[in-house]
Amino acid sequence: MTDTEPRSPETPRPRPGRSQWTLVSLILIFTITVTLLKLVSDAGLGQTAAFYIGIPAILAIMLALSAPARSTYGVVLKGTTIFLLLSMILAGEGLVCILFAAPIVYATVVAIAVPIDYARKRNGRAHVVVVPAVLIGILAMEGTAPVFTPPSKSTVTATSVVTASAADVAAAIDRPLDFAGTHRPAVLRVGFPEPIAESVDGVQLGDRRVVTFAGANPRPALMKQHHWGHGDSEVTFAIEDRTDESVTFRTVSDTTPIASWLAWESSEVRWQPIDKDHTEITWEITYNRELAPSWYFGPLQRYFTSKSAEYLISALDL
Repeated sequence: MTDTEPRSPETPRPRPGRSQWTLVSLILIFTITVTLLKLVSDAGLGQTAAFYIGIPAILAIMLALSAPARSTYGVVLKGTTIFLLLSMILAGEGLVCILFAAPIVYATVVAIAVPIDYARKRNGRAHVVVVPAVLIGILAMEGTAPVFTPPSKSTVTATSVVTASAADVAAAIDRPLDFAGTHRPAVLRVGFPEPIAESVDGVQLGDRRVVTFAGANPRPALMKQHHWGHGDSEVTFAIEDRTDESVTFRTVSDTTPIASWLAWESSEVRWQPIDKDHTEITWEITYNRELAPSWYFGPLQRYFTSKSAEYLISALDL
């Protein structure tokens, strides 16, 4: 067919304005999503499944329904990636926070996009969307009310054998932890606040110990500063119980970023001599998980808390 010949009625015609419509729709979708983020956060639900599952689900629905039929997955995944990157700029989230949240966000949007794409390609069989939508809606309720909140209390322990007598270990526990001279594990060096010093007011019941954490580094221009803030923060412990081979610290206050992820309840340190030159130390941490859903963040927090217990043993000034 030449350029001068009339176009056949059967020849598909381009859809003018489709790219512009998609751009406008994406802007509208992100505006709605950012508004939802603010509303959920202002309602005190920023650490619940409504934030980590509910909002990504709504984002995925809007992206999937606005996408051309042949590019549902591409639009949904690209749009979600852009949203995650923008959250670092607009919400002050850190890269590691985004990496931790990314798996559950992507899993949610894919779980929404798959049935929508299937229904669209099967002449609008919308009933296939109902079951996954209901399930995701139920999952998104965790943490929003007591009835939807499973038990959050957890206890982790770490045990290590050190080359020191039991008396040396007892004396070391009464001294400030040596954060400056102790290498932090890699998993605790990226994305977590850094402990920089500890002060010890005494070694009797009721006496307090204060651990100071460094603030976040300043961010480049045009990026919202990290939600941790630049100033130092502290967590304060009081000695609750003490024996010849154990000491228990109860958390009194916590102004660190850690308090938004979990609430320290207590730490118990126990030591037992193996021989005159070797002692077994066990550090037990009890905390309450502040993030939901529990099936996702629970195992993550247990892992990182156990690594923290190992680090605390290694930071003893032996």
